[in-house]
Amino acid sequence: FFFGNIPSELSLTSLYLVVLNHNKLNGTIPKELWWMANQTLGNLSMKDNQITGSLPSELESLGALAYLNLESNSLSGPLPTELGRLPKISSILLGYNQFTGTVPTDIGFLSSVLMVLNIKGNPLVGTIPTELGLLTTCDTIVLHSTSMSNGKLPSELGLLKRLEILNCDKTSLTGTIPSELGFLRNLIFLSLSENDLQGQIPSEIGLLTNLVHLDLSQNHLSGTIPSTLGESQSLLQLLLFDNDLIGPVPDTVCRLREKALIEFVADCDELYCPQSTCCTSCF
Repeated sequence: FFFGNIPSELSLTSLYLVVLNHNKLNGTIPKELWWMANQTLGNLSMKDNQITGSLPSELESLGALAYLNLESNSLSGPLPTELGRLPKISSILLGYNQFTGTVPTDIGFLSSVLMVLNIKGNPLVGTIPTELGLLTTCDTIVLHSTSMSNGKLPSELGLLKRLEILNCDKTSLTGTIPSELGFLRNLIFLSLSENDLQGQIPSEIGLLTNLVHLDLSQNHLSGTIPSTLGESQSLLQLLLFDNDLIGPVPDTVCRLREKALIEFVADCDELYCPQSTCCTSCF
């Protein structure tokens, strides 16, 4: 393990790669790092340390930065709007820190470069910005456990044709699930659990034929399970428990047990979901 503060001597003018993951580094990131290597630093990864302080506005000077991973530290303050001015950034991983404030709408400016946005586990406020729908190159958005205030899941996310992972657990979502999510034909993982979503499960979810994991549990969804879910024949996990759904479960969905489905958890009494032929367990 490396201990102590991050030395300012790291700030070499030709520095490209900094990887100091899984150590016991503390203190702040030296401001010299943002200044001296501003046109060469392509990869900055210091996850799982004890780093404190905030991300400075000088961050935008890192014109070559493509990968930023500062997960699992004690960084605080707002997420800087300057994140949206990094011309080559493809991955932003800032989960499990103490960042506050809102998700900067400027991130939408990264429409042609950003592939991964992961800011999970921060005490953020506000709503999910509609500008995330501009991230047409993005394949992963992870916002779970961000303590956001009540807001809707933007229908604009349905524009992200390359999206494979969308995780918005525990983000205080309200309203309904937008039917536009059915346009995300490359989606593999969709989790919206532990929110306050209402209304019916959109039939368009059945258009997600590559979907492997679907978790809509612990909401206030009502109505019946759409038979179109039976078209998602790649599903391995289907979690619908602790909602207000009524049954019976469509035969098309039960027949997924004969395909890939290995876990289907629901409120069996309300849905009439036999464990022998349909649900694998009851809530």
